[in-house]
Amino acid sequence: MLVDVNEQTSGSVLERFAIGLIQTQRISKQRNRCAPWMLDLTALEEKALEVAHTAAHNVQDETFCARSTARYNAMRRGWWNPPAGWAPGVDLVAAGRRLSDDGGGAEFGALHVVGESYEGRRPGGLRRPEAAHTADSLARLAELYHRALADLLRLNHGSGWQAETSLRDGTEVRIPDRGLAPLLAARFAAAVLVDPALDAVQRIAAIRALVPVAAANPTALDTVLARLLAARPADPARLGALLDLAEKARSTSTTGTSSPFHPGSPG
Repeated sequence: MLVDVNEQTSGSVLERFAIGLIQTQRISKQRNRCAPWMLDLTALEEKALEVAHTAAHNVQDETFCARSTARYNAMRRGWWNPPAGWAPGVDLVAAGRRLSDDGGGAEFGALHVVGESYEGRRPGGLRRPEAAHTADSLARLAELYHRALADLLRLNHGSGWQAETSLRDGTEVRIPDRGLAPLLAARFAAAVLVDPALDAVQRIAAIRALVPVAAANPTALDTVLARLLAARPADPARLGALLDLAEKARSTSTTGTSSPFHPGSPG
């Protein structure tokens, strides 16, 4: 079994698994339809990242806005490689192995940028984070993010900062965020799936190791399991059964969220 589940939970896991497969197939079909027009996928990717950035800035509660923005910063700055040939990339496959071994390391924390302007925030809502004063020390960041100061000191130990050390604008500070690890697992599973240096056995083993990390977030779990299925040799009978199961479960399946303020999201 890929995931240890009992009889009460196995049905819901399989439903989410199969629904993730349907989503993957639909994306593939959409790309195939776009191919004749030489669609610029890089431009689409940049647009999606821009939308994500703006959405994070427009979360109204200041703490949740800061958390969403820090998640975006971590993903965009640390785990989103530039187009081939532009700059050296990050080895996402190796990062996935480290995440499977220890998801609590500093490199897998969210990322706050001191002096963040939240420039994508639209007028008319609640005041933006740090409107009264800039969170320019670990002590102030602990207040903004509602995180334990001891955890910020631990994650940023290598920088030598104390609680009240003044931090310059542009300084990158690691923020503890357990809910980010499942999103990274989905990101790394995608990298494993398309890495030409891996054979099928290595690809399956690497994605399978990410399943427990993704399990805390149903949406991330859907994605990782779908990519695990895509990495396996085709089995028409199994795929057909999973698709039938997903279609039957569409109206009753559990929907997850990667939102850092959702009640079911690990904070």
